[in-house]
Amino acid sequence: MSGKQPVLAARGVVAGYHRRAVLNDVSIGVAPGELLAVVGPNGAGKSTLLKVLGGAINPYSGVVELEGRRLSDFDRRTVARRVASLGQESNCAFAFTVMEMVLMGRAPYLGALRLEGEGDVKIAREALEHFDLLPLAARAINELSGGERRRVFLARVLAQQPKVALLDEPTAFLDLKHVADIFARLAQMRHEREMAVIATLHDLNAAAQYADRIALLKEGKVVGCGRPEEVLTRENLRLVYETEIYVGRNPASGALAILSAAH
Repeated sequence: MSGKQPVLAARGVVAGYHRRAVLNDVSIGVAPGELLAVVGPNGAGKSTLLKVLGGAINPYSGVVELEGRRLSDFDRRTVARRVASLGQESNCAFAFTVMEMVLMGRAPYLGALRLEGEGDVKIAREALEHFDLLPLAARAINELSGGERRRVFLARVLAQQPKVALLDEPTAFLDLKHVADIFARLAQMRHEREMAVIATLHDLNAAAQYADRIALLKEGKVVGCGRPEEVLTRENLRLVYETEIYVGRNPASGALAILSAAH
């Protein structure tokens, strides 16, 4: 991590469901403006970690800290103003418009029965513009493509104006062009707003190319956490994924290139 103090951190966290631990002694942190990618096989505890960091699940032991204070010391509205969460599902059961969905990001700033004001609409429009969605503002979200819907939900995160964004597979099912586009827009958000991002990713090559640091999980434990070249080694990946892995360099970008080497 950079020299900055973490804005959100887990320290010795043990957590899970129905008293069955999914995370075991997990300690990670993310600094302002940083992108931390959380990677690992299915069942490693990646989504559970995001839920604990966002306060949706209370740890059995250990602590989550937001800006140096226990997350549990904050009320839910305050947490929602500082931490935005985006799950994997991008479908919506109701025919909300794109603008209505993005305005939902303003909910933590509104009192009971209070409607959005001009300032909230302005912030939502700026978020839509950031993701090139203004022409779609009046469209029903269920009429959009999967890639467009992901951009809408990311715009909602931006409208929430958080200090930390927790993104569960933000580029799932997107093609290479849209993956690069999403990470470019996230980079702009991080640099302009000093917003920290923790994102779970299945794509190790995307994690290596775009993340500042990577946390590699296996069976609820952190196998390694650091710069991509420190964590995504052949030895670590073979241990975690239990298969032969090739780790080289992309000749075009210089980023790590990771491929299965199993026959």
